[in-house]
Amino acid sequence: MGHDLSQDAEIWDDAYKLDRAHVFHSWHAQRNLDPTEVVTGHGVWLKYGDGREMLDFTSQQVNVNIGYQHPKVIEGIKKQAELLCTVGPDYANLARGRAASLVARRAPEGFDKVFFTNAGADANENAMRAARLFTGRDKILSSYRCYHGNTGAAISATGDWRRKPNDYSRGHVHFFTPYLYRSEFSATTQEEECERALAHLEHVIQFEGPDTIAAVLLESVPGTAGIIIPPKDYFKGVREITKKYSILMITDEVMAGFGRTGFWFALDDYDYTPDIISFAKGCNSGYVPAGGVIMSDPVAHRFDDIVFPGGLTYSGHPLAMGAIVATQEAMEEEHRQRLHHRQGRARPAAHRSVRQAPEDRRGSRQGRVLGRGNGCRPHHQGAAGRRHDEADRGRRRQARPDSRRAQQPHPRHSSLRHLRRRGDPGRRDPRPGADRGRLLIG
Repeated sequence: MGHDLSQDAEIWDDAYKLDRAHVFHSWHAQRNLDPTEVVTGHGVWLKYGDGREMLDFTSQQVNVNIGYQHPKVIEGIKKQAELLCTVGPDYANLARGRAASLVARRAPEGFDKVFFTNAGADANENAMRAARLFTGRDKILSSYRCYHGNTGAAISATGDWRRKPNDYSRGHVHFFTPYLYRSEFSATTQEEECERALAHLEHVIQFEGPDTIAAVLLESVPGTAGIIIPPKDYFKGVREITKKYSILMITDEVMAGFGRTGFWFALDDYDYTPDIISFAKGCNSGYVPAGGVIMSDPVAHRFDDIVFPGGLTYSGHPLAMGAIVATQEAMEEEHRQRLHHRQGRARPAAHRSVRQAPEDRRGSRQGRVLGRGNGCRPHHQGAAGRRHDEADRGRRRQARPDSRRAQQPHPRHSSLRHLRRRGDPGRRDPRPGADRGRLLIG
């Protein structure tokens, strides 16, 4: 059985040739693909097969929130591997329970149940499934400028070009969200854009029939569609409309969650609470594939006495859960250290907004980059674009003995030391869940 691949023995240590011989890549025509070999990473740096070090401005798929090879996360995975590498989702497991507790802690009040998936796409799949089963309706409304994953319903919910060759799932309707730069509503101000976008959404709901719509699905910050920051009041308006017509609201936090925008979840910055939250990526910085759905109590309790007809072999996989626990604990620890370090300052940076670009931002921080695409920028590159060898890099470090790289060959792994608590530390935010650690990256 099988076929002869004895020639592979000759290239067994050549990652590039093995890749081109046997790996089928996503989102690419295969013939002329020229992938770059990555050997290892440290903090915000990647080391390529030719020895170059590259500063990863986009955190790979906008998911390595805590940086590469964080020692605490690696240790957490090792400990879990030594204890139990895998177990089915039907069993109780301490790593899974702890991971669910830590994820739920980030969500608003009234979100206590977490269904684990393997990534963001199947998180959105199951979020839509839960909404349809809860309401008994079929349609899902989502934006044209969005991306929700490349599985059946998730890609149909996606609005951009990737939907078109994959659009086989039923019951999906798209609408325009506010984007003043390319306004669909002839608006001249953000206020006009927001108001008209909300009126447009309500009209779509009325024409589609509210009694046919299960949920409105929106990214808190559209990511690969263009990093489009919604107007401040848009989500509150959407929430009012969905409540008016008894439609559920699903917030896709796959890309924006876990500190990426400066809050544990980006929805915290918009003063509203959805019915369902999907997540992935930053929950464990992509070290082991993981994602999930956080259900509000009414949605979760709908399935107390009826079966939720969805499941995954690797739902809550122990290694992924160990990585979530280690990542969340490391984030919390570094956030506490950050707050402690800033105590006693006359005007702490906590009073500044992420959009104000404070003067003390030095260098690029991986957790601060929302990132578009997968490009990396070279660490050392001359004016003419030539690559510098190791000796040249050594001379550069000697010439600048006080430089950050000279003092610290591998920068600290996590950008979470740049997370800041928003608002006056002496005032309590009255919003539900506000005391669960709202963060702002500075």
